Amino acid sequence: MFGLWGHSWGRAQHDRAVELGETLLAKAEQIKDPIALTVAHRVLGSTLFTLGDFVRAREHLERAVTLKHVATADWRSLFLSYAVDPRIAAQLILAWNMWNLGYPEQAHRYVMEALAQALKQADTYTLAFAHYVTCAVQSLRGEFQDSLAHADRSLALSREHHIDLYALYSQFGRGYALAKTGQKQRAIVEIQGGIEEARRSNLGHMPKFLRGWLVTIQVEIEDPETALSTIDDALKHVNDVTGRAWEAELRRLRGDILLVVSANAVDEAERNYNDAIAIARSQCARSLELRAAMSLARLLRSQGRNAEARERLALIYGWFTEGFETADLREARALLDELPPRVS
Repeated sequence: MFGLWGHSWGRAQHDRAVELGETLLAKAEQIKDPIALTVAHRVLGSTLFTLGDFVRAREHLERAVTLKHVATADWRSLFLSYAVDPRIAAQLILAWNMWNLGYPEQAHRYVMEALAQALKQADTYTLAFAHYVTCAVQSLRGEFQDSLAHADRSLALSREHHIDLYALYSQFGRGYALAKTGQKQRAIVEIQGGIEEARRSNLGHMPKFLRGWLVTIQVEIEDPETALSTIDDALKHVNDVTGRAWEAELRRLRGDILLVVSANAVDEAERNYNDAIAIARSQCARSLELRAAMSLARLLRSQGRNAEARERLALIYGWFTEGFETADLREARALLDELPPRVS
């Protein structure tokens, strides 16, 4: 059943993946086996994360991480029969999920703890996955040099041991980090190699966050028309089955690209930003809401709507309780400082 779930999840057939996860959980609860329970909660949490149901994903992933086991040799062998240690996998996805929910410091703590466990365990699949997710979380926090280092490690491990999927993901992560650190030509080579690898591997589904990274790279290398085509194609395939985890960010990026492509696209860009904010808010995805609010605030400021811009951005910025030294929150604070307060 775990194998069937992995096939469904990898193919973005998340309605089927949820059914399998719920069945796994029911069976695990029936036999009261802690390893089976860990696997079931990891499966459901990962699927709900991809669907964009971040609150329920957190519940299942935290349960997978906190379940107690007797660490025998048989236990370790059984855990590793799932390719990636399910408890470590759960904690890695939990880290990513916590960033989405608006807790960048907790995301960092979880991902570093999981990486440390993976290094201690020294299982190749688990370690390659851990370096890849660490790369993703650090990119989200704006720590691109660190992200690049972990992408390199995941890519090297994956290529050495022929873990094609993680090699592909890491290559995209590496290209994104290179672009964000100003190494545009190297980013182009990396991302083109990733696209070719995806075609050779006959990957049936490219996760939306990879499309988001690709779009960002295309904009960085001054190819906004291709970026707009990429993002429109990605949005065509966003639905309740394929998953909505990255929909808010795709909408925000689309607004940003529209303003680069055409000076007459202001109204459409504003609609995209408002859509992104509404989607993120419905998912409790505070970090994604903050990004969309910043893009909207910049647009409103360019139109002289300073008071509205400040009000919209201050609303979501005021929600945060941690992570104020991460890139997005520093940028939001600087933008708020530039916007004059409402005159009473």
